[in-house]
Amino acid sequence: MKEKYPNDDKKVEKKVQKRAKEELNLKKAELEYTVKHLIECVKDDARDKIRVFDFEIDNSAGDLDKAILQTLLELGKLTVRIQLELSVLWNRNDIAYQILSKNDKGAFKDIEEFLTKSLVDNKLDFIKVFVEKINLNSYLTKRKLEILYNETLNHSTNKFLSESLKKRENNKTCPLTTTLDEIRRAFLLAYNIKYNPQFANEKTDQPSDTDTFKHPEIELFVYSLLFVRLETSEFFWNAISSKASSALFAVLVLKAILNYSGTRLDMKLQLKIQAMLKIFEGRATGIVNYCNDISTETCHKILKAEHPTWGEKACLDLAVQADCKDFIAQSGCQTLVREVWLGELSDRNAPWKVSLAAAIPLLVPLLLEFKNDASNERDADTESKPPKTPDVVSICDKYFFFYTAPVVTYWLNFFATLWFLALFSSVTIKGLKAKPRWDEYLVMVWVLSLALEELRQFLIISEGTLKRRCKVFFENRWNYVDLLGLVMFLPGLFMRMNKDWGLLNVAQVFYVGSLIVYFVRSTSLFSVHNYLGPKILTISKMIKDDLKYWVCIALVYLVAYGVAVQSLIYPGITEPFVIIWGVFFRSFFEMLGEPTFDDIGATHDNCSKGADAEWPFEDCPNDSNTIVALILKALFMLFTNVLLLNLLIAIFNNRYNDVNNESTVYWKMQQFLVTKEYYNRPWVPPPFIVISHLHTLRMSIINGELPQQRKMTTTQEKREMKELENWEKFRARDFQLLDEKLFQESIEERLRRTESRSVTIEKALKVLKDQNDEFESRMEATEQSILKQISKGKNSHFKMEGEVEAKSEAAGKLLADQISEVNDRCQKMESMLNMIAVGIRKDNQSQPAEMTGTSLER
Repeated sequence: MKEKYPNDDKKVEKKVQKRAKEELNLKKAELEYTVKHLIECVKDDARDKIRVFDFEIDNSAGDLDKAILQTLLELGKLTVRIQLELSVLWNRNDIAYQILSKNDKGAFKDIEEFLTKSLVDNKLDFIKVFVEKINLNSYLTKRKLEILYNETLNHSTNKFLSESLKKRENNKTCPLTTTLDEIRRAFLLAYNIKYNPQFANEKTDQPSDTDTFKHPEIELFVYSLLFVRLETSEFFWNAISSKASSALFAVLVLKAILNYSGTRLDMKLQLKIQAMLKIFEGRATGIVNYCNDISTETCHKILKAEHPTWGEKACLDLAVQADCKDFIAQSGCQTLVREVWLGELSDRNAPWKVSLAAAIPLLVPLLLEFKNDASNERDADTESKPPKTPDVVSICDKYFFFYTAPVVTYWLNFFATLWFLALFSSVTIKGLKAKPRWDEYLVMVWVLSLALEELRQFLIISEGTLKRRCKVFFENRWNYVDLLGLVMFLPGLFMRMNKDWGLLNVAQVFYVGSLIVYFVRSTSLFSVHNYLGPKILTISKMIKDDLKYWVCIALVYLVAYGVAVQSLIYPGITEPFVIIWGVFFRSFFEMLGEPTFDDIGATHDNCSKGADAEWPFEDCPNDSNTIVALILKALFMLFTNVLLLNLLIAIFNNRYNDVNNESTVYWKMQQFLVTKEYYNRPWVPPPFIVISHLHTLRMSIINGELPQQRKMTTTQEKREMKELENWEKFRARDFQLLDEKLFQESIEERLRRTESRSVTIEKALKVLKDQNDEFESRMEATEQSILKQISKGKNSHFKMEGEVEAKSEAAGKLLADQISEVNDRCQKMESMLNMIAVGIRKDNQSQPAEMTGTSLER
């Protein structure tokens, strides 16, 4: 309530001085100073500047900040720039929005500067405000994006990008300066992540600093990912049309950052990256599933469409590179993989029919069915629209469709591998003669055709440098096995063909080694089987991830025991082979449960040097140290056979359980990789594959370029790509709305259950309270009755004392019965409340933490 002060300054001064003296309790000098300023504040020309803030109503500190800042902005007569600076400084994005809403876009020219600063400082609330008020296409240029990267690099705590750039440039100084091209090169060289910014002026080969981007939201999305900013990256991701591919690209970038050595030392950053990985991979999976439910054909187009920004890679390529097994395992991807795997063959063909037709080509027209073939019996069409009229597939077309299907290429290579292993085994078992036989010549040609196939696979890789080609080539781990087989075979072939060297026995050893490698390589053919495929993957993971670490542990104890026993039983031996045998091989066989007691634990009274010594030792064992050697043998076998081998079994069992729990996901991923491999292979199996190689060489010479890899993806035209991106954007928006709706419904359902249980508890407590009130009233009545009986006993001298005691005992018994009855009821109520509490606890444990908190608050 405003008080009307008179205009007379003296009266006002006396009144204010009296009020201040009563309430403030100040000294005389302080009182005069305070009164003077209070008078100035309540004068007519200053009274309008006073704002009253009631803490009882507006008790929030944020409301106080807002009231102070609004008063300052309204009465300060500040420029728009200063007002925005104050709103940013006070972290009040709502006030910044009000300021920009009151002014035209052209009234403030420096809004881009504030947007840049907000991006560097990662203030998402201000980013949303400024992005809404400006045009990103005109704001973001190449130079401004480089400024963003440079300023953020020198202020961010995330050292992933800065360390990668310093490593590339050999630059250890600060501040770090970089360009957009350097960031791309750092990606390409270090993590095989392709990222090509799309400029608005497509005709420019060398974009200038003032060139703008065609999709600035994508550039800012990549910028946010590199600095691990969850909320900002989500904001710009929502503005991108190609939702699934951009989400998979985010997974690829985040996994690269997670595998960076410096990231492993920051646990907080790891948890943040893992949360972002879960979000983006879940969104990519959900969007594809939603699109597949609406239109499978359009979903396949989205999965196969190449995106220039991501290095001409489609969703399938990004998912494989990012190792998104759950994404590949979705029905939309699997139907596409199945379609590519079968080619033009109908999915109603049983596997045995396809394999039999591959072995006996004359059965192709008789056994197999093809898509859109009118000669096949068709089921009744259940769709609303009439089906297309199928065409009759000719015999020539059937054979063409048959041999171009990846599944047929697989079966042809399967049979060829069986023949090759049988032929190679026959050559090694028969032994090498001075003159090679026909079967050995055939094996030579066969292995050389395999070598040419490996060379073809290396040449069709579309990477620029030799280093990058090698990196992409060896992403398929089976290529290591292929090269090892060639490395083992070629030296044996040279020794075999040079008769003057006299190294047939050595050549036989290399042949056998190469045969073993090719037997191991043949296990990759089991990857297409839904049961055998995960088992092969389990074995490879055991060898690659588990066995090598166990060997490091076992090698320490093996060498320690081997050296000790060798020095005790055979001291003074200097031959290298004998030392290696005694230290390593004997210890290794004893670790596997094959102990030898010929030299340790036996007497050697009749042993003579050289003739009777145990091979490969020429000296007799030293019997004086037998007891010590036996003790060491017992301890070694106890430790290795009992502890280390059981440790290895436990490690393998854990690995098996991990893979077996997700065997379906692993198998579907392997199925896609096998489909991609045989989709790119010539249908002609070895050794006849040389014919295909000669044809490829001829076409390369005619065209003047290397052969290109056959892609499962497609390049869409601009108009079709735009329509596809718009369709995907709308479906993604619908999916997000549906997901949010289901999430809200789940929250409401949990709140409803919790509320119903709360009502039950409230009723139970009310019943308990009523019973307690009844018990208290009965207790009071009983007490009054006892007091009356005692009073009568004292006043009536003619009554006997025994009668009084009997009545007292009866009253006490009645009271005890009533107390027992009430206790029973209390126990029943307590058990009922415990059951209700256990039910609420179980329900809350099945909910996320934030949902539980919301329910309890409700």
